[in-house]
Amino acid sequence: MPIFAKPAGGLQLGNRLFLPPRVVKLKLNTPARILFITDLHLRSGHPEMADTTLNACAQLSPQIILLGGDIAEYDEGLSLFLEKLRLRFPDARIYAVPGNNDDPRLEGDRERQRQLYARYGAEYLLNECRKLELAGRRLEIAGLEDAYSHEPDPRGLFSGEGDVYRILLAHEPLKTNLHPEADLMLCGHTHGGQINVLGITCYLLLRYEGRYQFASLAGQKQIGKTRLIVSRGIGYSKFPVRFGARSELHYIE
Repeated sequence: MPIFAKPAGGLQLGNRLFLPPRVVKLKLNTPARILFITDLHLRSGHPEMADTTLNACAQLSPQIILLGGDIAEYDEGLSLFLEKLRLRFPDARIYAVPGNNDDPRLEGDRERQRQLYARYGAEYLLNECRKLELAGRRLEIAGLEDAYSHEPDPRGLFSGEGDVYRILLAHEPLKTNLHPEADLMLCGHTHGGQINVLGITCYLLLRYEGRYQFASLAGQKQIGKTRLIVSRGIGYSKFPVRFGARSELHYIE
């Protein structure tokens, strides 16, 4: 698995952990304007992060919003973020996948989780694909289960039809989650290593998650026809510190 990642930014500690994320803007000639948010890890002690995250998006006009999992660390936080997200972008189509920290939400009941997202006009994709058309261009958006407590399975999700732009959304950037027909794959989970010293991350120093084979820890990578983008995410897990892994979200068009 990759153990190195290009450093991005300096030290985020204390209140600096709750600063607005930077917006990474990418021009990939996608059929729609896409906002990708993952790993917010919204905590009850800092619910204002929902506002600071969305304030960072104030000048953006996404048509599709993709949520990559681990949005909140408490049940009310997930509802809080989804409500604010929908109010900010009332006309956007929202699709989401679960993260490894999401199973405790609503007692791990996937159907209740799906209903919660549906309350805010969002679709929860659990090894599922949705077809849509925007401005005459056809898209397929597939979302995978998380790999910690469920079985992500990308096989057979896409139609195989011609002239379709295909997006694959997954929490973990596992090699086994790749699909050769995906034009774009969006993932999170790694936080870019969260602590990155000259490119060396916790994945090496702590042998962290060595049982998984990641395709990348952060940034962009071309794998066959697929442009893989792994976001460093916004919040933190395990250790309340970020170094060399500046919090971020992505805007793609």
